[in-house]
Amino acid sequence: MPNVQRAPMLLAVAALLAVEVACGGSADETRPASTSTSHGGSGGMGAEGGSSPTGGAGGVVPPIAFLGFEGDYGDVGIRFALEPADGQPRSVSLDYRGCSAADFTPAVLLDPELAADLGPGEHQLTWASWEQEAGCGADIIFQITTDHLERAETWPLALHDTGAHSGFVDLPQGAQGIGPTELGLYGEALQALLGAQALDFVATRIGTSYEIRAARGSIVFRRTHTNHGYRYEVLETAGQDPIEVQDPLLFPTFAEELARGSNPNDVSYPSLGYDAGDPRLSFIEPEDDSYPFGYERVAAYFDHPDAADLMLNYRSYAQGSGGHHGSLSMVQSRSPLILWGKGIEPGEKPIGARQVDVAATIAKLLDMPMVDGVDERGIRSHFVRLRWQDGHEIPGVLDGTVSKHVILIQSDGLNHAALHDKIDRDPGSVPHLAQLRDEGAWLRNGSITNWPSVTYPSHNLVGSGLYSGHHGIVDNTYYLRALAEVADPIGAVFNTGHFWNPALAEGETLHHALHRAFGNWVDDHATGAYTLSVLDPSVAGANTADLESQDDSGLVSFPLDTLLPPLETPFPNLLPTEVEAFGAQVAERMGMAELHLLYSGGESPRPIYTALNHMCTDPIGHGYGPHGDHMNEAIEHLDANLGVLLDWLDSWGILGETTIILTSDHGMQLGDDSRSGSMKQSLVDAGIAFVDGTSSMSVYFQ
Repeated sequence: MPNVQRAPMLLAVAALLAVEVACGGSADETRPASTSTSHGGSGGMGAEGGSSPTGGAGGVVPPIAFLGFEGDYGDVGIRFALEPADGQPRSVSLDYRGCSAADFTPAVLLDPELAADLGPGEHQLTWASWEQEAGCGADIIFQITTDHLERAETWPLALHDTGAHSGFVDLPQGAQGIGPTELGLYGEALQALLGAQALDFVATRIGTSYEIRAARGSIVFRRTHTNHGYRYEVLETAGQDPIEVQDPLLFPTFAEELARGSNPNDVSYPSLGYDAGDPRLSFIEPEDDSYPFGYERVAAYFDHPDAADLMLNYRSYAQGSGGHHGSLSMVQSRSPLILWGKGIEPGEKPIGARQVDVAATIAKLLDMPMVDGVDERGIRSHFVRLRWQDGHEIPGVLDGTVSKHVILIQSDGLNHAALHDKIDRDPGSVPHLAQLRDEGAWLRNGSITNWPSVTYPSHNLVGSGLYSGHHGIVDNTYYLRALAEVADPIGAVFNTGHFWNPALAEGETLHHALHRAFGNWVDDHATGAYTLSVLDPSVAGANTADLESQDDSGLVSFPLDTLLPPLETPFPNLLPTEVEAFGAQVAERMGMAELHLLYSGGESPRPIYTALNHMCTDPIGHGYGPHGDHMNEAIEHLDANLGVLLDWLDSWGILGETTIILTSDHGMQLGDDSRSGSMKQSLVDAGIAFVDGTSSMSVYFQ
């Protein structure tokens, strides 16, 4: 938090006026004098019913005397004196009126404890004005009230929460989106793209506005700062707003998901297990879809200088046969979310949550202290647990107790409806997943991930509480403008931590944040935090991260195939012919062995936070769709691993102090290959040059 500017001249004038008022002198007519009143009671002054005491030689000293202000933006000090007639301590409250507060409103104090049990003498309370009035420049009146109902008002403060001192952060604007010299090229690209069969919409940023263009209509909107969060103002529309429906509560169940779509071309995939007429062959049209938190996610993507010039959003079914993700649409954006164990309030939660809320929830679970940072409103705040967070604690899922260990399991690409359908339909085959849902908190409508809804951006979102346009890994493959080269974390897999590049210096992963809050085990074996990333792309700052060949404990050797997994660790249940999924299950055995090494060795370096990636659901989803027959086996394998983990935690004596959070990085949706295609091919056909090698959704003009 920046240092708050002091105002010595103002303080001198304030002190002079306070003396004049106390002595009965006249105050500056443009600045009303402080007033003090008593309303009777055991601590009151004057006659019963209250009076307004006056100063002067031999006069009654007012119980509260306002003395002056310290600063006029950000953290504002309010100085006052207490001189109660009984000489007893007082607790006080501070209210303010002005800016957005038409009536006196409780002021958010930087240190509320300083308002309690105050003895006679001078005191100061500090109003954290950015929490309530960021961006405001207007007169503010404060009211100080004691627990004996003695009260004083201040003269007006000209608040200057404006300009460079507004409290709002400015995110960097580089070459992302469309610049003034690219408008003609943008027009040519739109002409080529809007007829593409696979295209849902084109999105971009032009200056401070965002455009979404589709064949069915278009919208231009602007994001504005308010104290209640970002607001999205529609500037113009033509035809149908392509992402007008943004309801995160729509069609969360398996039956509702299938009923939402149709199969107009009667496609079938017998080789994948889908014969003609199979009800799972259901494809949702854009006009029937939902784009949850759409304005928010589009705007956040374009906040990073490495964001594309254009983003091409696929129709949800238009990426070919098998399963796909990446779109802003509902099914591909929705992840399951179940929280179980220490600190969790059980029950079904019928709310609409976001994956950026998970990290803030974990921070609360682990009792991370408040820190100065940037909150989800884009305001500099004293009351965040992560130095930059796009989310907040998920309401209704925490019981207020503190966890000692959080294990975050992301089952890659697991469809929300597929998981819950499996538990509902055949709980005996997944007893541990059923246990987590029955005993824990589960979100009926799932939780909405990043856009684009792909692996590396989304894992890092869950692991940091930041959208990809804020943490900097904006896509699976994207263009690094400063280096004039393509970043390919999804292709590299290993050693991708250097791609972590937040748009503001405050950005941090949970690994970073826990070390900042509690110290690093490397430096302090007694109390420092140890964190672990098992096959998970959120690696930056972890003590042990196998994908980085990083291990501070000295217990884990690389490559991981030198590890001998405990015998109870589940063997693959998919055939070796499913090469990628079978390989993922083999890797998961190594990952479980790694986890066992670090947790079974005693108190140190037992991780406080573990990010565990269960990978095999993703290739199975891609190969057969989210509701394909083999997905049952993949979910059962996830359940078997979970059962072993629960047994281990019990044997180590920490089951009762551990929280398990089960989710995925993104959803998965079956495609219709009769209506699929390459959107970028339309640009090639039109002779429009762009950087080669980035994702199929991102366009960087050359």
